[in-house]
Amino acid sequence: MPYGSVEWPARSLLGVLSPRARQEVLGLGVRKGFEAGEVLLREGATDRHVLVLLSGFAKVTARVENGETSLLAVRVGGDTVGEMAAVDGSAPRSATVTACGPMAARVVQPGPLHELLMRRPEVSVALTRIIADRLRWANRETSKIDTYEKQLAALRAEGQTLAEKKNKAAETYQPLLQRAIDTRTKEREAALDTDGILTRAHGLKTVAGSDGFAFFLTVVLHLLLLGFDALPVLAKFMSGSTMYDRILGSRFEASRRLHAEELQVRHECARMEHDVQRHRVELDANDRMQTLDHRYRTAQAERAVKERAELDARMDRILRTRHA
Repeated sequence: MPYGSVEWPARSLLGVLSPRARQEVLGLGVRKGFEAGEVLLREGATDRHVLVLLSGFAKVTARVENGETSLLAVRVGGDTVGEMAAVDGSAPRSATVTACGPMAARVVQPGPLHELLMRRPEVSVALTRIIADRLRWANRETSKIDTYEKQLAALRAEGQTLAEKKNKAAETYQPLLQRAIDTRTKEREAALDTDGILTRAHGLKTVAGSDGFAFFLTVVLHLLLLGFDALPVLAKFMSGSTMYDRILGSRFEASRRLHAEELQVRHECARMEHDVQRHRVELDANDRMQTLDHRYRTAQAERAVKERAELDARMDRILRTRHA
């Protein structure tokens, strides 16, 4: 049932008007009933009529950028919906209004509404004030959303920067690791032959550069060293492989194998450390994004709770007035 003449919510259009102006507003348009779930106004539509709610409740929703539907407000008897399109007349409707239960409203076309606004400045001022209040509230909410979006964009940029640093570090670290492996391998290979024929020959060649006699002695010593060094080789070829040779060969192979395994272990440890650092960066970025998303959802939940509390308060006032 519709409200009585003195039962309109104080902050609604019909609640702030004088009785005479209120009666003129209620005399506009035609009365129409709506069932639960029925759409009163649809977002994006180009119609221009206004609905003056007489009873019941309606929710105002709009689609956000991610495609989800966001609850903007709840309207009750005495409120108007669709006044922006009627006053502006150039833009499609910005939100959808849906009945939350059985309700009634008066459908007012733009022409009669404009005539009333020109004839009754009281109605024009009241409607303008309501539109301004709603725009002010929308601006505050938009500012909050913009702040959340800026924080999210900054967090994404920081995550991108960290990812670029990670990739750059990987590109820099890989050549250094390969260079260290090559250097260590050459050092081990050089350490395996420090007292052979080539080393001795190099020393004798340095001494031979002093004078001719020294060169002659160097040649003689060189030949003797070659002969002495060749004797074991000849004996080995003549006698075949001995137990000592096999043990020495096995130790040499074991040493090379251990060195290769050591290098492989170091490489794996370095790779694992790099993966751990990258995982930490990803976890940190995910935690920050989840925190920001949680704050945004908390703000939405707080707004919904606030609107629900206001709706409950309005319902309590309505029920108390009806029972009075």
